[in-house]
Amino acid sequence: MAVGPVSASCTLADVGHVPGDAAHLGNERMSAVPPQHNTLRYAQSVPIPTAEKVRSLASWMGSARRLAELLGVDPAQVSRWSRGEGPGLLNAERVEVLELVLSELSRLYEPEAARRWLVGANPHLGDRRPLDVVRSGRPEELLAALRAERAGSPA
Repeated sequence: MAVGPVSASCTLADVGHVPGDAAHLGNERMSAVPPQHNTLRYAQSVPIPTAEKVRSLASWMGSARRLAELLGVDPAQVSRWSRGEGPGLLNAERVEVLELVLSELSRLYEPEAARRWLVGANPHLGDRRPLDVVRSGRPEELLAALRAERAGSPA
């Protein structure tokens, strides 16, 4: 899924468009941006260090413990990651996937509904839980499920 260019000084908090709702060029006006319920916010410019992503995700999930449960890791690992220790390739990918999914979900649902979406069986994923797909590292499947969710299509 391609997103338009983002300047190096732009923060994720400034990026408010949904892919597919991009601004038109020329004399056409920009499309309206849907309200975002509780977006992930970063104080730093892109690219965002993993430690800051982990802190933001833990805040969004309500606690580091909830984030650890979601990622299938020990809470001590999340604590170390938030202090700057690298999570390793597999877990870094899980953090990236979760960040992307939560960013998309925040455009569709209130935070608690988005958290429930992650742990509930999803017909667009063959009745698997999205969190299990996050853990398996299959972002394409999650993005397809999110597109179907946005479109309101039945499974």
